[in-house]
Amino acid sequence: MALRFPRSPRREENPFRDASGANPFADAPATSPPSSDPYAASRIDDAPPATAHVYEPALVDRTTWILGLGTAGLVLSLTAGIGVVWAIAASANPADQVRISMPLSLASLAAAIPGWLLGGNDWRALRAGALRSSRRRALAFGYGFSIAATIMDVLVLLSIPATIIVYAW
Repeated sequence: MALRFPRSPRREENPFRDASGANPFADAPATSPPSSDPYAASRIDDAPPATAHVYEPALVDRTTWILGLGTAGLVLSLTAGIGVVWAIAASANPADQVRISMPLSLASLAAAIPGWLLGGNDWRALRAGALRSSRRRALAFGYGFSIAATIMDVLVLLSIPATIIVYAW
């Protein structure tokens, strides 16, 4: 029973078949008859030849997504921060701050936290060699934007109860 793979745009050949169509892992003829001694060492001739394989990057490039999530999180976080400053400076009503900054900050967290998690995983994969190194700068910017947006959102969300307490006194 032969293994069948769907057609992939990246790989046209079956990785389990050689040029003649034989599977080198299962269809190779035995070089020596099996020994009756199960503890006998194999001969040097039976050792498989050492071959160098060319490895491709194994992971899909998500750098554009990470950069987009980080940028969206940072823009929303900056907008929420500006909304907090505006609400504190312009009005004495803390409800304005909640109405302006809370939805923006939560939307920013919804973009920044996945960007941070994906960026961390892809950064480790990049350092391990599973991703192309040409995308290092974009990945670093997206990862950094996500971290900065998350920290700014936490500060904005912590400023809401602080402002309510200050205005309540």
